[in-house]
Amino acid sequence: MKEKNNNEKLTERYVKEVSERLVCSGATKKGFLKEFKGAVDSFAAERQDLSMEDLYGEFGKPEIFASQFLEREDYAAMLKKAKKRTLLWIILTAAAVVIIGLLIAFIMYLLNTYGGEITVTAAQDVVTITRN
Repeated sequence: MKEKNNNEKLTERYVKEVSERLVCSGATKKGFLKEFKGAVDSFAAERQDLSMEDLYGEFGKPEIFASQFLEREDYAAMLKKAKKRTLLWIILTAAAVVIIGLLIAFIMYLLNTYGGEITVTAAQDVVTITRN
């Protein structure tokens, strides 16, 4: 496993400090931190010996940065993106529940139709259901 260099350790620590101070939904935080970490990593890649003071100078101290987070111009766009992502997960979860429910209903139908005696045999990706 590759050992992290000083710049990687500092950027991870800085992003973690910012993350701990952000007051917003988990989805908004996750989306923002993904982009923010990319910006911090890009900044760090341009430096040989990065210090926390360099990060504070470029992005601000974590507590100040986090307190100004809700005032950002792109906050509304980030919130909208997070809501879309949350809605997508809700839809996917609901679809999975419906599919599982239909599968259970189908299996119960087969059991009732064939008196509870069903044999399933699979041969070369073909599944046949026969009555015993």
